[in-house]
Amino acid sequence: MPLFLYVSGVLSQNVEKRREKAFCDLFVPYLLFQVLVGIVILVLTKSGGVLQNIFVPYLGAWYLLTLFIYRLVLPEVRKVRGVLVMGVLITIITCLMTELGNEFALKKTLGFFVYFIAGYFIGIPNKKMPLAISRIILVLLIIVIIFISWNTDWYDIALLVLTRNANANDFSSWYIAVVAYSIAFIGTTAVCYLVISAIPEKCVWLEKQGQDTMPMYLSHLILFMAIGYLVNKNNWVVTVCISILGICISIIVFSQKWYRSIFKRVIDRINKVFFKVD
Repeated sequence: MPLFLYVSGVLSQNVEKRREKAFCDLFVPYLLFQVLVGIVILVLTKSGGVLQNIFVPYLGAWYLLTLFIYRLVLPEVRKVRGVLVMGVLITIITCLMTELGNEFALKKTLGFFVYFIAGYFIGIPNKKMPLAISRIILVLLIIVIIFISWNTDWYDIALLVLTRNANANDFSSWYIAVVAYSIAFIGTTAVCYLVISAIPEKCVWLEKQGQDTMPMYLSHLILFMAIGYLVNKNNWVVTVCISILGICISIIVFSQKWYRSIFKRVIDRINKVFFKVD
């Protein structure tokens, strides 16, 4: 997600146009997702859940709400002196905000802001690590992550920190939380650079996937919500296999031109119903 938000910052150069279109392009799909998922959960579990507070994002819908907020404030925020340094400080001290709720995805919005603003100012780095070396390091990192995942205690707290859901109360002292968030920032920044370096300059397949990511993003959330309800998570082998199948379906189906066209028409129709067209 840090890299995803970094790229979102890179693609936000036309700040006024992005802000003007933010409501229809981001907030409307977010509301649509929240309402539809809330209704489904209400039917399946008889619980109001998501519908009780529409501004507490469900699953990965927080990204849409966070990006919506970023693009609203970007025209003013980019003028602040030292905003990148402020972003680094904010992402680290977020762990001290123990009373911060989940409304408007504030923990993630504050915690990941530095990546978005860095993407806006820095863009794609010209100097990259050699392709082969970056890929080898990434493979080694995957092995380390698998090893850490076997240690439940390490994995759980690492996941909370990386997703910006941990706070000082999850640690024995506040300064350990600050150190953990500092390490997470340095580590994720390095991984972002490695991934950018590991991607070839020209890749038709990746360019195709990146043409319009909204249909794939929202649709894969719904697919994996269904998988979560249907799959017995106690059997990790079955869970991993079905998850990989879900990823393949998401990439193959949700990136198709016909699917993107249908998705766009639905969103456009909703916007036309509720908003005046100039």
